[in-house]
Amino acid sequence: MKRKKTAGQTSIRTARRLWTNLSREALNRLREIATQDNFSVGAGDLTYLNNGWYVTHTGLLGLARRKRCCGIHVEAVDSLCDSGVNRFVLKATVFPSKG
Repeated sequence: MKRKKTAGQTSIRTARRLWTNLSREALNRLREIATQDNFSVGAGDLTYLNNGWYVTHTGLLGLARRKRCCGIHVEAVDSLCDSGVNRFVLKATVFPSKG
């Protein structure tokens, strides 16, 4: 009988292909995040920057849909953005539905 791969296992396999220098700690954290919130590296939900996992806008939208949220407010963090090198940091707040 074939075992079904978990979201964490699939994301770890994809992450190892994309980022060859991931530490054991980074992979363990990825497994936790992917399993807990059903994020996928392959779907573009997470990215690895400066030794940490960050949720992309795609991941945030997917999470909001799964949690049936009613809105998202997004604003740029000007002190961290640099358009000259195409680096943009956004702060997003997700609003849950009342039901």
